[in-house]
Amino acid sequence: MDKEYELKYHKLEEEYWWFQARRQILVDFIKRMNLSTDAKILEIGCSGGQLLTELKQLGYTNSHGIDISETAIEVCNVKGLDNTSVMDAINLEFGESTFDLLIASDVLEHIENDHSALEEWSRVLK
Repeated sequence: MDKEYELKYHKLEEEYWWFQARRQILVDFIKRMNLSTDAKILEIGCSGGQLLTELKQLGYTNSHGIDISETAIEVCNVKGLDNTSVMDAINLEFGESTFDLLIASDVLEHIENDHSALEEWSRVLK
């Protein structure tokens, strides 16, 4: 993807109503789960880290994000999101049963081998 376009996209994610509404739905869902604020959360396809930022503001202290885009992770790092990495969603570099919650919003439909992705995600989920 063109880096200039991608940076515009990350800015759009912060402000556009669609992205804001989707994040609010996810945040409301997470709140209803009554997870402790130290629950280990992984966002697959974290993009520029907007959801991770909101989780951090809500007091969640153990949130992690991965994205296949180096630019996306650079944006996360600029925002102070240190638990983010460039990683392929099918080959996660985490041990088995690592995470309490896994979020993959608008990701699975972009993965050619979705069955392998789901197996891998299940592997790292408690």
